[in-house]
Amino acid sequence: MSSKPSHHTPTGFRNPWDSASPPTWSEALSNPFPLEWAKAYLNTHPDIQDLVLQTPDWGIGKGDADSLRATWFGHASVFVEMPSVPSASDSQSAAKIFFDPIFSLRAGPTQYTGPKRMFPAPCQAKDLPGCDVVCISHNHYDHLDFASILAIQDRFPAVRYFVPLGVKVWFTEAGIPGDQVTELDWWQSAIHPVTTETTKSEATTSIVTAQLRITCVPAQHNTGRGANDYSKTLWCGWVIEQKVSKPPTESPTDEWTSTCRGAVYFAGDTGYRRYSHSTEVCPIFKEIGDRFGPLDLSFIPIWRGGTLSFLSWAGLRLTHETVPSAFHASPADAVSIHLDIQSKVSLGIHFGTFVGATQETLEAMVELRHACDEAGVPNLRDEVGVLEGSSETPQTDAERNEKGRMGTINLGETWVGPIVERPWEEQAWIDGGTTSRHAAIRSISAIVAAEKMAKSAAKRFRTW
Repeated sequence: MSSKPSHHTPTGFRNPWDSASPPTWSEALSNPFPLEWAKAYLNTHPDIQDLVLQTPDWGIGKGDADSLRATWFGHASVFVEMPSVPSASDSQSAAKIFFDPIFSLRAGPTQYTGPKRMFPAPCQAKDLPGCDVVCISHNHYDHLDFASILAIQDRFPAVRYFVPLGVKVWFTEAGIPGDQVTELDWWQSAIHPVTTETTKSEATTSIVTAQLRITCVPAQHNTGRGANDYSKTLWCGWVIEQKVSKPPTESPTDEWTSTCRGAVYFAGDTGYRRYSHSTEVCPIFKEIGDRFGPLDLSFIPIWRGGTLSFLSWAGLRLTHETVPSAFHASPADAVSIHLDIQSKVSLGIHFGTFVGATQETLEAMVELRHACDEAGVPNLRDEVGVLEGSSETPQTDAERNEKGRMGTINLGETWVGPIVERPWEEQAWIDGGTTSRHAAIRSISAIVAAEKMAKSAAKRFRTW
């Protein structure tokens, strides 16, 4: 009989790594005061420009059937379109996935509380070109938004939701049919069918099937939507791989041929180390890279949440170099994660949205670019691997392929990039179990009910 997974506790979940340990008293007392006046970051790197809001074009007219398309909605919200199935007649066969969608103006129990967006959402649920799957990383308000989920459900009634342990009850209490919600533990996976395409000619009939393998992977974070539910539900990242299978072309007794057409990693919200100067880092990212790499496209957080956005609004800067950072990756941490997971292309997310000032956005972008330069990771928009006008020696193709590329895109912008199709590999997953936690479920149900009451009251208030 297997023992209980190390991240399970009697009342919820925990981070089972030393990299998530709280600071000691000596560490806390030895650090300098963490606040200072904000600095001017715009001109500290030649390629950094202001973040702008764009109307999504979904990458139409760019790339080809082998391309991945990713549209950033701000913060951790990313809309992804997987490569089309080879025999598909049009792009409608491509699976469309939304990670941590939030269209709302504020991240909180109501639209009158919580951090406010610097920019509005690039579009709303009604404007999406489709939505087959929604993946939620955890239940914090800036990642799981009541109004946004209901809007997606109303627009796409057949959408399927994939959530970490303990979060399914939130969806069912919100009115989402339970059979549309799949709840997973770390390292558990589920299969979601994409399409079956049949192409007929005079002599033959060719059948191609496609499906998504959706795997819940560990992250270093926590959860909670109220005062009494800290870490009672699980947090996670997601790896989504598209499996395309074709029948034998010569003998019907031969085996089908299966390939991986697109592998995507979404980190959600995660930390990497206890302090910026700590040598103890979270080991899980190298394991993700070993299991799934190389990954075609990854989304990695580069900044903290919006709770402290009032500091930048007041003209202050929180020096994250001197404060505990176990639950939020810094830009330098994000670059390390990019290398650990063996990502070919990584987009920085979780910044520039629930902030108090433009300065905070620029700080994150500049620090990411400096961290990439220091680690030798080419910029996302840089085709030759070095800054334009730089005196550095250009990298070889082998060096670029080894370290991939990383950068940021604008709000509403769609990144379009290729994949490398490779043979499909079956994995033996660890079954983390789905232990029932009635106390946690009762607590979560009460929170969902309170949210529904608050939103109902807000709606009546607007009517008045």
